[in-house]
Amino acid sequence: MNFGSNHNPNINEMMKNRRKMLEEIDNNRRKAEQIQEAQLQALNEQNQMLKDIKDSMPVIVSLVRENNDTSKEMFTLFQEMNTIMTAQSETEAKNILETVTEKAENISNKGEAAKNLYSYGKVLYMLVREDIKSRFGG
Repeated sequence: MNFGSNHNPNINEMMKNRRKMLEEIDNNRRKAEQIQEAQLQALNEQNQMLKDIKDSMPVIVSLVRENNDTSKEMFTLFQEMNTIMTAQSETEAKNILETVTEKAENISNKGEAAKNLYSYGKVLYMLVREDIKSRFGG
């Protein structure tokens, strides 16, 4: 049996193609491993973020509850500040303004809410002062 020289180039070409295919398979396997590693890393990061959020939830709930309590207290003071409009004298209106402002300062550690409430009370006081004078004489 004589295969001659025609078969060698064909075998060589087949071997060359086979090596290319194996290299391509190996490259695809490496790419797939890299993608899988990146996905695993992203999943681990997401899990850590979820854990961090879960761990911080008690603090968040506490802050929201504290803020709600402060808001309720400020709303109560806002309502109390409205009683300036029912004051029978300028002194009574001034006392309401000072008392409510003092309470607001004790509630709000930032003071911004107290300032806003005081400003609101001052406007009410200015609006009713003349009415008090004309109705009740002072």
